[in-house]
Amino acid sequence: LPLLIQAPPEIRADLLQSYSHIYLEEEIRAESISRKIGSFAHFLELSAQESGKNLNLTKPSFESGVSLPTIKSYYQILEDTLIVERIDPFKKNARKRILSAPRYYYFDIGVRNALARFPLEAGIIAAQKGVLFEHFVILELLRRIRALNKQYKLYYWRTSGGAEVDCIIDCGEYVIPIEIKAGSSVRPGEIKGLSQFLIDYTSITPHGGYVISQSSTKQKIADNILMLPWFEM
Repeated sequence: LPLLIQAPPEIRADLLQSYSHIYLEEEIRAESISRKIGSFAHFLELSAQESGKNLNLTKPSFESGVSLPTIKSYYQILEDTLIVERIDPFKKNARKRILSAPRYYYFDIGVRNALARFPLEAGIIAAQKGVLFEHFVILELLRRIRALNKQYKLYYWRTSGGAEVDCIIDCGEYVIPIEIKAGSSVRPGEIKGLSQFLIDYTSITPHGGYVISQSSTKQKIADNILMLPWFEM
């Protein structure tokens, strides 16, 4: 949030808490009232904790004590108010059973942390480094696509057997699979899902796949996989 960057460091956490727990909840609650949906402050906390994960709607339904249809309507409100970005699973020409649930990413990592009631301090970076980095990259990819006025769509890919690719950019005639790693190096076992995707979808991946990481330079880690620093996305 631009407001936080301009504020003195010692009050940034308080400002973020205020924005998330007062302004944001009131804004969305007004939207829910107009649709005759009850308060969902607890849902906001749970949905922030689940941000970026494979969504199991029964979990927030059970923990918040509201029905499954209501949980679905709450997520729809978050989409309509641009609080979350919805990423659907990639199912084009699927040869394997693919998970069908969408993933939701909060529009701002700081807001996500505040709503989830995670500690707003440096320690969270070490504790959730992988999650936060993936969240950051997904949001940046979405923003850059929109800035370029492209009609590309973002998906994720995960089979019932556990093979996974964090991000698939569908460019129409071809797709670009991307794995996101918070480290500066990658072991072969960490890109099994990406390698499998390239095998299964050879005809629509002419440019190969990419790993976006915190490395400082480009590195070719396989014949058809290039690792890029995040700032060269």
